[in-house]
Amino acid sequence: MFSHGHDYNVALPVGYDESKHVGERMLALVAKRAGVKFESLRLGQVAGPIAPENGAWIKSEWVPNLIQTSKSLRCIPDALMDVDWIPSDILAHVIVDRTHQDHEGI
Repeated sequence: MFSHGHDYNVALPVGYDESKHVGERMLALVAKRAGVKFESLRLGQVAGPIAPENGAWIKSEWVPNLIQTSKSLRCIPDALMDVDWIPSDILAHVIVDRTHQDHEGI
């Protein structure tokens, strides 16, 4: 994937995002010293699977909660923010494929 190196400005200035970036940098340093490959995948929003046999969307996530609340209130929001979704079962295949790729030169 893409590496932002040591540019700490890539993380939003809040503890959660900053701690993810610091953790990623620490793991990259350890992997380099140990001579092993390391790749960090930063995900946005992961949706429930496409195939029902692969499980269900976690009900505590914001979209299932929004749907349940909208049903209870009998109204829905006028607009929602734009989100790029990836279904969890598709994401699992992507991660497996990347794990088995030859990453020389990346």
